[in-house]
Amino acid sequence: MRWSGLTPIAAINAEGLLKLVGGVFARRNAADAFARYLAKRVPKAPGWRLIVGHADAVADGERLFAALHERVPIVEGHLVEVGPAIGAHAGPGALVVGLQPAP
Repeated sequence: MRWSGLTPIAAINAEGLLKLVGGVFARRNAADAFARYLAKRVPKAPGWRLIVGHADAVADGERLFAALHERVPIVEGHLVEVGPAIGAHAGPGALVVGLQPAP
């Protein structure tokens, strides 16, 4: 869907199922648009643990990581390459975010 500028966003719900929850329109700066989308929906907390995973997209992962740091109070963060299961299903260029309230 990248050709249309639509980047779908999926999330794991309370039952543990992966569901489409939205999307952002951004041909350029998709990482920044994704960060804005997440920052609007993250509950208020004094600090968060963050992990950003990328599928063969280091530069996009770094942009997303930095954009989230600007918008969300991050106390611990990591940028990692995703494993083969996510990479095979989501494809090259996929970005994954995990957030956990910091103790």
